[in-house]
Amino acid sequence: MSSLQLRPYQEQSVQSLRDGFRANHTRQVLAAPTGAGKSRIMEYMIRSAMDKVSRIMFICERRILVEQFSAHLDRAGIDHGVLMAGHWRFRPDRQVQIASAQTLERMPALPNVDVIFIDELHAAMRKSIVNLLERNPRLRVIGATATPFHPAIGKHFTNVVSVTTMAQLVDDGFLVPFRVFVAKEIDTSGLKVVAGEWKKDDLEVRGQQIVGDVVADYIRISNEVFGGPRKTICFSCGIAHGAELAQKFNEAGINAVQISSEDDEEYRDE
Repeated sequence: MSSLQLRPYQEQSVQSLRDGFRANHTRQVLAAPTGAGKSRIMEYMIRSAMDKVSRIMFICERRILVEQFSAHLDRAGIDHGVLMAGHWRFRPDRQVQIASAQTLERMPALPNVDVIFIDELHAAMRKSIVNLLERNPRLRVIGATATPFHPAIGKHFTNVVSVTTMAQLVDDGFLVPFRVFVAKEIDTSGLKVVAGEWKKDDLEVRGQQIVGDVVADYIRISNEVFGGPRKTICFSCGIAHGAELAQKFNEAGINAVQISSEDDEEYRDE
């Protein structure tokens, strides 16, 4: 059994997932807030599965997440392989394997595994993952996410384990308190809804209408709270919206760069 020490709510998550498997829920969602330590919970369950000589696959939505979790397993001392063509860690004989969703799409068949962990489940429910679930109904799968909101999740997963909230983690001292400031909001009235979300292109147009307000609000709030700009992540509705945001921040004297799917992996990694 793993010697990894878990926090009480992490132990409860592990126990609830085990109870779910005993109740024949082969597909389960591990829902926990950002910062709750979902990787630690999955690391513990991976170690437990290794003790039972099970073969494990950890699936990430993007290549950079494969590298991040591989580094996490390295720090934990867990030997593993990476199922990625040309990767220096391509060792398909290892008990634990990490793969990207894109790699699975190119594989003719699923490798021999007993348990699958899916990271960022809400973003990973692409065709390859759905096909994997449909073709292997008895395969045990745990999908981890802080936001279990995707139409396909309810179709393929039968149990959700969610034992704590962000507010509770703050109260217990596991997360630092956070503050929320309301700035200029996008006018979403009349926008079309597709698959439970606003239509992306239309939302992007609305977002571009308030770019100047976003920059002005950022400058005002950062000065009020910190006395000046601090390192910040600003999410956009799309690539054109992000490019315009970066330009307006730069025009206001704030160094800003955009990172998007159009950039190559080396640049994004850097």
